[in-house]
Amino acid sequence: MNEKPGILKSLEQVLEGPGRRHLVVDLVIIPLLLLLVLLAPPISLWSRLNPDIGGQTITAQGGTVFEGDGTQLTIPPDTLKGDVQVALHSTPQIDFLAQSTGDDETSRANRAIPPYLRLTSPYYQFQTRGQEVNQAVLVIPVPTGAEPWDTLDLYGWDGQSWRFVPSNLTYQEAYQDAQVIADLTWLPQAVGVMQTRSRGFAVSAWLPTDEYMDQLSGDILVEMNPQGLTLQGDGAIGGQPQRGWTTDSRFIVVPSISNVDAEGVVRIDLLNNVLIDEESRNRHIAAIVDLVQTNMYAGIDIRYRGLAQDAGLREDLTRFMTDLAAALHQEYKLVSITVETPTQVSADMWDTGSYDWAALGQVVDIFKLEGVQNPATYNAQMPDLLRYATRNVSRTKLQLVVSTYSIDELAGGQETTLRPYKDVLHIATQVEVLEPQETYYPGDTVRFAMPYLAASDGQLAMDEQTGMIKFVYEGEDNAAHVVWLENANSIAKKLGLVERFNLRGVAVRNLLSDKNDSHIWTVMSVFRETMVAKVPEAAPIQVAWDINGNQVPGADGPSMNWKVEETGNYTVTGSLVNGVGKVSSNVTVQVVEKPTPTPTPTPIPPTPTPKPAGPAPTAKPSGGGGTVPAPKTFPGFAYGFCAHMYGVDMGATIGKVKGAGFNWVKIQVPWKDFEGAPGQINFGGLDPVVDACASTGTKLFMSVVKAPMWARPNFEDKGHDGMPGDAAAFGNFMAALAVRYKGRVQAYEVWNEQNLGTETGKKPSVDRYMPLLKVAYSRIKAADPGALVISGALTPVGYSDYVNAIDDVEFMKGMKNAGFKNYCDGVGVHASGFDNPPWDNPYGKIGASGFQGHPSFYFKRYEDLYKAFGGGKQIWITEGGWSSASNPAPGYEYAANITEAMQANYAVEAFKIAKSTGYIAGFMYWNLNYCVPLVGPGDEKAGFAVLGPNGSPRASYNALAAMPK
Repeated sequence: MNEKPGILKSLEQVLEGPGRRHLVVDLVIIPLLLLLVLLAPPISLWSRLNPDIGGQTITAQGGTVFEGDGTQLTIPPDTLKGDVQVALHSTPQIDFLAQSTGDDETSRANRAIPPYLRLTSPYYQFQTRGQEVNQAVLVIPVPTGAEPWDTLDLYGWDGQSWRFVPSNLTYQEAYQDAQVIADLTWLPQAVGVMQTRSRGFAVSAWLPTDEYMDQLSGDILVEMNPQGLTLQGDGAIGGQPQRGWTTDSRFIVVPSISNVDAEGVVRIDLLNNVLIDEESRNRHIAAIVDLVQTNMYAGIDIRYRGLAQDAGLREDLTRFMTDLAAALHQEYKLVSITVETPTQVSADMWDTGSYDWAALGQVVDIFKLEGVQNPATYNAQMPDLLRYATRNVSRTKLQLVVSTYSIDELAGGQETTLRPYKDVLHIATQVEVLEPQETYYPGDTVRFAMPYLAASDGQLAMDEQTGMIKFVYEGEDNAAHVVWLENANSIAKKLGLVERFNLRGVAVRNLLSDKNDSHIWTVMSVFRETMVAKVPEAAPIQVAWDINGNQVPGADGPSMNWKVEETGNYTVTGSLVNGVGKVSSNVTVQVVEKPTPTPTPTPIPPTPTPKPAGPAPTAKPSGGGGTVPAPKTFPGFAYGFCAHMYGVDMGATIGKVKGAGFNWVKIQVPWKDFEGAPGQINFGGLDPVVDACASTGTKLFMSVVKAPMWARPNFEDKGHDGMPGDAAAFGNFMAALAVRYKGRVQAYEVWNEQNLGTETGKKPSVDRYMPLLKVAYSRIKAADPGALVISGALTPVGYSDYVNAIDDVEFMKGMKNAGFKNYCDGVGVHASGFDNPPWDNPYGKIGASGFQGHPSFYFKRYEDLYKAFGGGKQIWITEGGWSSASNPAPGYEYAANITEAMQANYAVEAFKIAKSTGYIAGFMYWNLNYCVPLVGPGDEKAGFAVLGPNGSPRASYNALAAMPK
């Protein structure tokens, strides 16, 4: 007998078992029969649960679904793993907008449209059955009446809200039609083409570490981005954000993090290491979140540079920003990113490098876009760039980055420099005397000109396209420069683009600088209040001339002729005036009485004289020239200290000088601290010093250094102090000092360490220094003939690379060849001993390591300098000393090898040696009181001070006080 199959046998046993028959019928048989009925044709359960949506079935080979008005959805081949049924339906705009009530999907989508959006197309709905669609191309014809096209956007409905969808708008002129094309990465429930409206414009500004806010900026700004935070190699955050704001301001504070170090170097290497390493990336995100939460900031602004030209970090940057946004959004904080200017590929395509605009735009809250950098192409390229930007990033997040600083470019655009508005105007207003004479008399005609404006026929031409003022000048580098002057008019033009494209607003660089066109604040205020970029009705920039503060009638061109009427000192000022303020430069002219001819006596026949035994000696020229006194010699020996006299107890400080038996004080006078604008000199900080010294009989030695920014040429390195571009401007300041302090300042040192690039702002050069010495000597002697003029002291460096430094002896020889001895009473030198005793032979250890193998680093270096200029002039040691410090500053490690007793002994012996030479007139010891708390304990100046913290004498002070004078 055949055995029954196992499953049937088991079923039979269950059914036939006692007490089990009803249980099986209820729990097994009836449900099984119902399932067979539902699955059996003609109507199956699958069909009941997935009703036919009336669409088109699309397979893995792809396909397209069409709507009657030309709208189409295409699913590319190989993007599906299975079949999907897709239906596309449209509701006319008027019918959709009428459905504002009810709980159906269409009514909810209608009510959810934000007030700043207006539907201009039909309402397109998608239905799918089967495979999920996550890649498709959508094409929608732009309906008639949807203009302006620059403010059209595509939005998708996700069942809860309308989301911006990146897209592109194309126009086929031949067919007179436009289409919105979108590469979808998700399939919305519905889409619509929206016309956008402005939501009000936000104004944000970066706050550099050297700028502060005022009340006006607090009223205009929506967001402040303090700078100062930098990316570290391990993902940590270094630095501190600028704190120049008040807590009661109405704007939000979103600090900015950069990968640009303190030297201005873009550290793409650090950024690369952080982005590609998951651990470092997560550490960086955690550090940002902690920073924002701890300080209660509104969010963070990411300003990583060096990414626009290379796409190698595209995926890594997107992943980092996505993760950062998720972490900060969880804490209800904002994420802002600032992207660099992309490269234009075609009219509607741009290469954005490592910035994936569409992906970043989806995750960040604020997207700041650097504009086109070239002013000549800005007007043509910016609309193209903003069209591209608004197709990829929601315009409600976009802020256009602009700068209030002007662009100074070498002809041909090879190199550009950003300059403040007022600094540029200072270039334009430089005044010079044409065909200058050594002496002017009443009745003479003096000709003045602003040479840079004269080259442009006195016109500051407005570029109509950009609103920028453009002029050309020749710099001290003998190259042609083109200046594009950023002003309120040009800023308004840029804001007009923000208005035209309905962007979120504008992010302004350098907005808080006090050197901007003052009208810019008016433009910003109107823009915030009215949402209109209005060009201010400001007076045009005009030329004006005045003499000793009195305006010259009719003088409104780049040149002026002035007929001298009377003797005296005259300051002639050329200005550019724009109705709010003026920027000026000046020169000083001295007019003297014409000498009365002396009657020639009747000649008397000569009496024969004995024939001389040899040739008569030739008289040596005085070197003074004209009415300027000849150089003179200082009698005796000057004992002095280099001292800090600003903001200290001057009575106590001078008491220490006198207590040591010294009678001279040398101070630095930073020109930039006293003349903030040409001719506007504030002597407030100097007067008390001069008065204190004069009242105690202390002789004062002023070392004048550091040109103000307005006086410096454009080719200088502004990261360091530097020299003026116009020696006459320096001469004006020196004359002002000599006039004010005549008889109360005994000596002036003309500059300091001019053989160093850090003191000159660029490559050191004898040719740049000598005009300063000449004009200073002439102007000081004309005002105060009794004052000594000392040439700037050279510093020992031990090498010459002609970029950073020139060896002091070599530089001294260059000064000698330029005739410097005719323009000084004494020669300034720095006799620094480093870790060598003052009596050591500079050539005794040639080739040794450290500061012993070169003669530059020995006190007796002055001997080589004396030989270099050939003698005949006294030397003044304007700085010289030894440092003793237990924890020296970097670069001064040798100071740990010098005890305080050694320091004291070296100082005393150095004075003895200097005085014994016979040609050293004075020694200003470095230094008296540059110590804690005046400078920090890590400052190199503290180790040289002879007074310790709070003025307590060190061994060196006591030794100098006891030294015979």
